Amino acid sequence: TDPSDPDTDNDNLSDSQEVTWGKSDPCDPDTDNDGLNDFYEILKDTNPQVPDSDGDGWLDKAEIDARSDPKNHSSTPKNP
Repeated sequence: TDPSDPDTDNDNLSDSQEVTWGKSDPCDPDTDNDGLNDFYEILKDTNPQVPDSDGDGWLDKAEIDARSDPKNHSSTPKNP
């Protein structure tokens, strides 16, 4: 982390919050690489450490983009 910057990865969570909560990496704005930054995942109550919070095979961002619920295993995006 950068001691002169309270939010090293610029994800709107302070390094202190990320270390204290232990849910995300203070040096990576998208700890699980699912396309959602850690702050947004905390707001949406998805897991910033798991790219598919509900385990249905769809990344959290893909579900949100498709207006599916990334916290509900039975809610998945519609196939074209």
